[in-house]
Amino acid sequence: MPGGGIAKYFKYNDGDGNIPGLRGQIAYRVGANAANVTMKDTVTCDLGSATIVSTDEFAGIVLANVILNNEYGWFQDENIGEVDAWAVAAIDRSGDTVVRRCIPGATDGIVATLTAGFEQRVCFELLADVIVTATVTLSTDRYLGSIPLGQTTAAQFVVGETVTANTDTAVVVEVLKRGTKDYGLIVSTLTDNYWVLGETVVGSTSGASGVLGAVGFAVKAGNYNIVYQR
Repeated sequence: MPGGGIAKYFKYNDGDGNIPGLRGQIAYRVGANAANVTMKDTVTCDLGSATIVSTDEFAGIVLANVILNNEYGWFQDENIGEVDAWAVAAIDRSGDTVVRRCIPGATDGIVATLTAGFEQRVCFELLADVIVTATVTLSTDRYLGSIPLGQTTAAQFVVGETVTANTDTAVVVEVLKRGTKDYGLIVSTLTDNYWVLGETVVGSTSGASGVLGAVGFAVKAGNYNIVYQR
C-alpha cells in the first residue's frame, strides 16, 4: 500500500440508503448479531441505516473508485493520509485542538468536523486546513459530490466540462463510475457556495444530470482512529 499503509478486505453493504462507497469515503463495520449474523466482516458507508446495524466502528477508507452492494473490496485503515478523504465543512486548524480532528459523518460516510462531546470517535488529525473560504475557487482545490443512485440520464458526465448545481458551477476533474453509471464527481473551482444534498447537478457539455448525496472538501489528514473524550 502507499506509504506502507495497511488495508483490509471486506464485503460491502449499501444500507437502507442504497449508498455506494466512493474512493475516500469512510466505511464502518456492520455489527453481527442474532438478526444479521451473516454480516460478519461486512462494512457500510450508510451509518444512518436502520436495517443494517452499523457499530460506529471505523473500518477504513474506500480504496476502489466505486464499490457497490454485496461486492468485496479493500479498505485502508492505517496511513490514511496517503488516501484522499473528504470533510463536510471548512476547517481552520489553527484554532482549538478540537477542530484539528475529524469524526465520521452521521449518515453519508464523509468526515465531519469534531465538536466537543463525550467519547466522539476521531478518525483523522488534519495536517492542513481543509479550506477557509466559502468557495473552492482554486483549480488545485478538490470537492466531492456523490450521486448515490447514479446519473438520471443516459448521457454520462465528462472530465473537463462545467457542471452546475443550483447556481453553483464547478469543473469536473474526475468521474467516479462503474460502466454506464456515474456515482460521483470530483470537481475543482466550485463557485459561490457549497453544493447541497438533494440538489441536481447538470453537465453543460454532456447534458448528464444526477441528484447529489454526500458532498465534501478534500482533506489532508493523518490517521488517528481513536476515541476522543472531552
